[in-house]
Amino acid sequence: MYQYLNAFINRSGDALPGYFARLYDSDGNQVDIFADDNGTPIATISGVANAALSDENGMFRWFVANGTYDMRFYDANDVFVSVETGVPMVNAASVVLDLSAETGATLVGTPTGTVQDDIDARPTTAVLAAPTGGEMVGLTDDQNVRGRLVETKSVGDDGAAPAAADNGPTIATVFDEQKQSTSISYNPTSIPMDPRKSIQIAGQYVIKNLVNLWAKTSAVAMNWLNSGLTLAADATDDTIFQFGGSTGLPAWGNQNNIIGGAYNILKADGALVRKNPDFPRYFNDPGGSFMTNWSLTDVSFAGPYGVMLGDVYSQQALIQNFHCVGTVEQILSVQGHFITIENLDKTGFTGSTTEPLMVLGDPDNINPTTNITCNRVILDLNGNVNKDSVHVINAKNTLFDEYYNELTAFKTMLKVEDSYGTRSVRSMFVTALTSGVIELDNSDLHMDAFEPTTSTGKWWDFFTRTNKSPLRIDRLRQFYSAGLPLDEDITVKEIQNVGGGEPMIDVPFMNPVGNCCGNPGFVDGLTGWSIDGSLTATLVAGNKFVPGGKILRLTVASDTGGVKYITQSLAGMAGAEFDGRPMTMIMIGEVTGTAGDSFMGPAETGLGVNQGRLYGGQGLVEVGAVIVGSDGVAYFHVTNPKAGAQYDIHYLSAQFGRQMTPVLPIPMQPLVADPTGGATVDAESRTAIASIINSLQAAGIMRTTT
Repeated sequence: MYQYLNAFINRSGDALPGYFARLYDSDGNQVDIFADDNGTPIATISGVANAALSDENGMFRWFVANGTYDMRFYDANDVFVSVETGVPMVNAASVVLDLSAETGATLVGTPTGTVQDDIDARPTTAVLAAPTGGEMVGLTDDQNVRGRLVETKSVGDDGAAPAAADNGPTIATVFDEQKQSTSISYNPTSIPMDPRKSIQIAGQYVIKNLVNLWAKTSAVAMNWLNSGLTLAADATDDTIFQFGGSTGLPAWGNQNNIIGGAYNILKADGALVRKNPDFPRYFNDPGGSFMTNWSLTDVSFAGPYGVMLGDVYSQQALIQNFHCVGTVEQILSVQGHFITIENLDKTGFTGSTTEPLMVLGDPDNINPTTNITCNRVILDLNGNVNKDSVHVINAKNTLFDEYYNELTAFKTMLKVEDSYGTRSVRSMFVTALTSGVIELDNSDLHMDAFEPTTSTGKWWDFFTRTNKSPLRIDRLRQFYSAGLPLDEDITVKEIQNVGGGEPMIDVPFMNPVGNCCGNPGFVDGLTGWSIDGSLTATLVAGNKFVPGGKILRLTVASDTGGVKYITQSLAGMAGAEFDGRPMTMIMIGEVTGTAGDSFMGPAETGLGVNQGRLYGGQGLVEVGAVIVGSDGVAYFHVTNPKAGAQYDIHYLSAQFGRQMTPVLPIPMQPLVADPTGGATVDAESRTAIASIINSLQAAGIMRTTT
């Protein structure tokens, strides 16, 4: 016991006899106090139960069990005066003696009882060896061994066996045990997240019901293609994995991961991944629904449907090293922001439905979709004439980098609908078809390079374009320099001839010298032009590019073989000035009627096959060629002209350098007479002005006749 001794005095230091003092615990209960260490009640001295009375010297004293108490003081009439709270009263000597006794452990408390209680509850060897023994061994992060093992668990721990006909209930239970309670990063109440957990799949297991892959849980195949899950043909569900959220917010999920393994779907219409029904469309639910930071990596998949997340709003998702074998109807359908699809290849057969192989975006335009990147996507083996290969719909800023498509039958290799900012970089479309391969509907497409599959038809028919669908091509690569359509919203920055020794590079700026043809749009009739005698030349109205110009129409009475030349001396320049100097010849025209394999084109190059050719049925187009050096003439030709065909030329151009002039030339200006003189204009000034006029006429900027 602890002996307490003190005195009642006033401010002057005078003793206050007959005052009372009492003790109370922290809960306000009066505490027993004693007259001596033997437990004699204090009332034997003070005459009042559990109250100490001050003597004539103001002194009062008591004995009490060790503890911390509140002291209350009363005057001689036993009226409350004041209180002193939290006064420790501990006899250190007795504490040491008590703790050193055999029962000392019972005197030291713990959050769950006393030290003696914990000693009595300590696990024995047998207890630690039991299945729950791991719960009794702690780790430094407030986790126990059992909890850590739960974070990484094998489906075999609960009895799943590769030889079993149906492991579905067992494996589903293992995954359900991992469901997170507070695993959502975007939780507005900032609830601490559960640890991330993973399930190990060591072998190949048959299941007949779906498995919920909850938030912050990873399904990890331990033996690559020798491990995974197979959905049986008679399964009750149509999905292997169903992505879900957490207990706290079931419609918000993050870090659902499938890593490695081979997954097979034997059931018709079965899928590798679908969404949990708790996930509504983002804009249909006031609370929102998200799938964030989910991934599927190093997976081989065989079945009708792959990643079918449908209308789930995904953010920061990754599909990487995804190999599709067998017969597939749809590889994936995703929508949302920042989705990366990398190293995806289809080498299996294509199904018979009309569903696209890949859908990027929301067909109903409810969830926004932006910044989907497809790196190294390969679609191969065979196609389906009723199926689009890839359908981009209601999406913004979609990038295809090294997209390779070699399907032998298909509806389209790429369909872009109601989307903008779609880009194709280093893509290859291997096909014998020449039209309808890429479809644009109210969408733009920007390609870094495109190589047409035809040199005679409208290469732009490779693209089906409806509504407002501009096409931009940085480099057009073709065996013959391609014609450029003039009545289509198609822009080509550069043309490269892949068959010639010297490519034709078209640069969209004017040569400083300008057009060296003096009469490029036949404003001055046939002045300066020499036309092969086998061709009938007629000038007709309707030139679309030179104000006041005409169309030169060439025809023949009967089929004629060979090359028929049309030339013009380049105005104001001698032939020697052009020796060894490359020039670009440009023709804008159209071949109509029954032309067959006949064509029209500018120049003969001397640089290999890099000549533009204008065939029948292409419409009004622009073609070009680069020549090594001119002998002072611009020359164009009709090859193998056919009776019943007409060859119309609207505009001709010859310029220094390897380049292509703008489609619209500078209109010709009226003739300006040479200056003549008075006494105030000397001969040198007249000569200088006349020289300038001659240069403008030679460049085709000023007419040479009135």
